[in-house]
Amino acid sequence: VLRDNPELANVVFADNSGIVRASGRPLTEMIDMSDRKVFQDSISNSNFSAGEFVFGRIANLPIFQFGLPVLKSNGEAAGVISISYDLNYLGKFLNNIHLPARSRTLLVDSKGARLYVYAPDTDPPQIGTKLRKENWEIMSSSAKEEDTFIGIRSDKIECFFSFSKLRLNAA
Repeated sequence: VLRDNPELANVVFADNSGIVRASGRPLTEMIDMSDRKVFQDSISNSNFSAGEFVFGRIANLPIFQFGLPVLKSNGEAAGVISISYDLNYLGKFLNNIHLPARSRTLLVDSKGARLYVYAPDTDPPQIGTKLRKENWEIMSSSAKEEDTFIGIRSDKIECFFSFSKLRLNAA
């Protein structure tokens, strides 16, 4: 799977306590993913779940994880299969966007951490860093799924923000 899909950083199976029992990449030590959002949500919701920005413990890359619980016949979780997406590959999809000069396109996780930054005319903030608190509060607290506002970017430039909330399921 990893050979045929270079955008994937790894595929793992963790048992119901979070210990990784199988990995597409070689394991050099025991890995516990019970602290990861993707594992916790997959187990608690018994459903497909999305994680958040993390630095992969096995792949040593910035990743975003998706998880699917593996259920026993009685409905209890036996563990979670998790697929890690290498965030370095997002550029291949988003770099074809043609925007006005000094524009930026960002993809952030549910905590406001940058997953991807497209800012061809400026020195972009690093992935994994958080949005300015004021901007994130406006976006995350908005009852609207899409909205706009005027705010200050991380480089101290006032600009027009437009956002759309992406979800696995309708809220």
